[in-house]
Amino acid sequence: MSATFHVDFFSDDLELSQIENLLNLVFPNSDHSKEKLKRKHLDNPHGPSIISYAKEGDNLIAFRAFWRMNFVISSKTFIGYQPCDTATHPDYRGKGFFKKLTLLALEEAKKQNVDVILNFPNNNSYPGYLKLGWIDFPKLNRYVFPVNYFNIIKSFLLSRKNGKNMGKVSNKNSCQFENNGTLAFSEKCELLIDEKYFNWRFNSNSSKTYVSNKVINNFFVLKLKVRGSLKEAEIVYAKNQISKKDINTLKKELIKEYRVDFISVIYQNSNIILNNGFFKVPNQIKFVGICLNKEIDPAELRFQPMWLDTI
Repeated sequence: MSATFHVDFFSDDLELSQIENLLNLVFPNSDHSKEKLKRKHLDNPHGPSIISYAKEGDNLIAFRAFWRMNFVISSKTFIGYQPCDTATHPDYRGKGFFKKLTLLALEEAKKQNVDVILNFPNNNSYPGYLKLGWIDFPKLNRYVFPVNYFNIIKSFLLSRKNGKNMGKVSNKNSCQFENNGTLAFSEKCELLIDEKYFNWRFNSNSSKTYVSNKVINNFFVLKLKVRGSLKEAEIVYAKNQISKKDINTLKKELIKEYRVDFISVIYQNSNIILNNGFFKVPNQIKFVGICLNKEIDPAELRFQPMWLDTI
């Protein structure tokens, strides 16, 4: 029996149990559920995800999901999508499903007047995107700001086999929304965020730990996690441009509340970040996109940390 291909928006009519089962088969160490899929792809205030999928008979054998993110460039709102969840049944790999489903989703995006598609591919899929005509944007770097030098040095001397748990976070995912200020990571481009989107993105997410901190004239949302034996606080949202005074104040708060070892942020090459005491990590993250709306100047499409912080 040959496979049939379909494309649609996420809806209650989709057989989420089949998507859940396929994801858990392909990624056995991940925790996927119908509830999380619904929250991520259907409850998004910006709009439902696009899903392209292949079936053999009644069985789902591959799918590709693009989740929606609206953003503003020079005061004009645009519709963007980002490929995220994807899986192919092990028995059907190497048959070109990934490419077919990507092209099918792109065609649907064009029909729906989507403006741009962005993605952060791994080394294996990166050449394929370029062959499909995607633009290669400036690569991203992870920047780190050491907070606890003793623990950082110790982590390189001791085995990191058993990572520490962050422990109980009393205000876990109780981030307080603040109206947008000036653009923190770009002069012209920002993700469109209102209180409803903010709460959906951070406070209703049971898979990750987010906290908010208000310091001086700035406001941050940080994702807390364990990297090896170190406790990391990754900046995923900032209200205003980051200053050294902000970071030093934030450092004191994070030590006091969560005993964080280092602060991190992912961004394009930026002297602003380096000048505030951050160090660049050598490994880069690839950033590609395809502009379906010719009004968009790719040079103005500056990366935002929340784009890479997929939910």
